[in-house]
Parts: sequence; structure tokens; C-alpha cells
Amino acid sequence: MLYSQKGYKNSDSEFAIGSYKVKRSGSVNYNYLELPILAKINADGLFFEAGPQFGYLLNIKDKTKQESNIPGIPSYDVSSAQNLDNVNRFELGYAVGLGYQADSGPMIGLRYNGAFTDFAKDAYQNGSYKNARNSAFQLYVGYLLGSK
Repeated sequence: MLYSQKGYKNSDSEFAIGSYKVKRSGSVNYNYLELPILAKINADGLFFEAGPQFGYLLNIKDKTKQESNIPGIPSYDVSSAQNLDNVNRFELGYAVGLGYQADSGPMIGLRYNGAFTDFAKDAYQNGSYKNARNSAFQLYVGYLLGSK
């Protein structure tokens, strides 16, 4: 079982028309519990792994800030947990990776995981969330207790 944090950083963007401006910045984090079930092939310390991965979204932390002096476009500063009603909490995906494990126990690996399921529920799939799916690279270190 893994704890994983995914998300995105809003690129600091600014839109201006004359003296009117809108500036947006911040980040959104998605916290998951994930269970990868991987087949592992060892070749003299070098290993390859691949298989399905199941995830459960625990919460969403939004730290977005928007500043505006345009009438009708509000300024806001979000720093809170978000509502999970419009997103799929369960995620079905895959993981593939490679790494090296020494006979004495230490290991290092690099893994890529992606989702088959859409992030947003049907009612929420408009604009930027339509067909959105998570993906991430993971770099990890570990130590195998006992013998290989």
C-alpha cells in the first residue's frame, strides 16, 4: 500500500485589458492510497516490473489564488479541502518500472503509473476536466530485509 500525492501547479498567468487584470496562481494536490500489484522480473540485480494499480482518493487540497479588478470576476484565495462529489474516488490504472537491487538489500527504482479511469464524473466533465486522467513518475529507494 502506498500513499501518493498527485496534482498540478497553476502556471502563474495574468490576463490584462487596459487597466483591468486577472492573475491566477497556486496549486492543487490530490492525496491517494494506492495498491500496485506488480509482476517483477529480476536479471542479476536489474529488475523490471509491471501490473495493475488501484487507487482511492482521500482528499483534495486546493491552494489557488485569483486576483481581479474586473467587475463580475471575483478575487479569491482558496486554502482548503475540496468537495469530492464531482470526482471519481476509485481509480484503476497501471504501473511499469525498472530498478536495481543489490544482493545486500538496498534498491532504487523508477516507476511510471497512469490511470484508465477518468478523474471527473460525467456531470463535471466540461472544460479542463474532460477526459482528465492522472499519471505520475515515482522515484523510490528501499531496503529488502532478509535474503534475495
